[in-house]
Amino acid sequence: MRALTSQSPGGTGEFITDLHHALDAAGFGDPVTAQERERAEYGDGTREAVARLQAQYDWPVREPGVLDRDSAERFNALLVELGVFQVVEGRLTGAAGMGMPERLVFAFDVDFVGGALLAEATTDVEGAYRMRYDPRHYATAGQPPKERLDLVLFAYDANGAVIASSVPLADPGPRERIDLVAGSAPPEDDGEYTVRGTVVEPGGRAAQGLTVRAFDRDLGPRRDLLGEAQTGADGTFRVGYRRSAFGRGEGDSGAEADLVLEVLAGGQPVAATVYRVFDGHRALAPLSEDDLVLGIPARRDEELELTLAARVPAAAPSTPGSWPRWSRCWRAAPPPSWTRTGTATSPSPPGRPAPTAP
Repeated sequence: MRALTSQSPGGTGEFITDLHHALDAAGFGDPVTAQERERAEYGDGTREAVARLQAQYDWPVREPGVLDRDSAERFNALLVELGVFQVVEGRLTGAAGMGMPERLVFAFDVDFVGGALLAEATTDVEGAYRMRYDPRHYATAGQPPKERLDLVLFAYDANGAVIASSVPLADPGPRERIDLVAGSAPPEDDGEYTVRGTVVEPGGRAAQGLTVRAFDRDLGPRRDLLGEAQTGADGTFRVGYRRSAFGRGEGDSGAEADLVLEVLAGGQPVAATVYRVFDGHRALAPLSEDDLVLGIPARRDEELELTLAARVPAAAPSTPGSWPRWSRCWRAAPPPSWTRTGTATSPSPPGRPAPTAP
């Protein structure tokens, strides 16, 4: 559910569905009929529910049952009080500290940047902004669903180019302040990063005793080793590293590692199909060969599921080439491409998403 905007009887679409959810959350959803819900329609039941809400809280209205701009703003504030919505606010400034008015600020989960929008706002004359959002939005809008929010903000200029971004904030509180500075890199963060997961053979049996190496791909063919681990009896592995391990080669634009993996059996690379995992849900499509070669933008806690192309022999082969090269095993369409824009790393296209309906 997203923050509410003005709506009128007769309207249809996803913003009406958000209104129905909001009415339910506030305890006024009973008059909304099943047909209106199924059709995402602002019908007589929805109008009656909105009128009851306005009357209960004595909101000034010209026409009861119509969710005008003032009622939408008051309803959003009520949902904050009820703990349904959370608030993120702050100020967008230039390098000299002057506020930047009339700039769009968008909020996403870090794993859905450029996809499902969480919230949006336009800065005022002082460069200030405020957004109300549902922290569980991606539990229903995310593909795959994601329960835990990692909040990230992007500011855009009049041409739709990214001019500022924030460091992802895990599990944001009811009210957070995030200030943005145009033209500057997000604050340095040398916190811990993890790549972890499970390696299994065809049929699902755990692959024990394999080596999993994690690299950061720099410009050109260079790769920096981030760490390595052995798979346990249950096929699991865990590689930990810090931002300083990959930030040296990234320049000002490096927000995360361009993660490349290698799996070895007896010192030889082995082929596998690899899926990213989001909140316990495996992605529908495996990573592509391009993802392996160019790397994927690593999350702070990157979880993967790997299925080997063949069973690991009891004694690992000593002849190079006995196992197919890792990079030849990928057979899937790549996910949305990622590109570097300004000082932030963000998915393509870097421009702002399509504006929401008024």
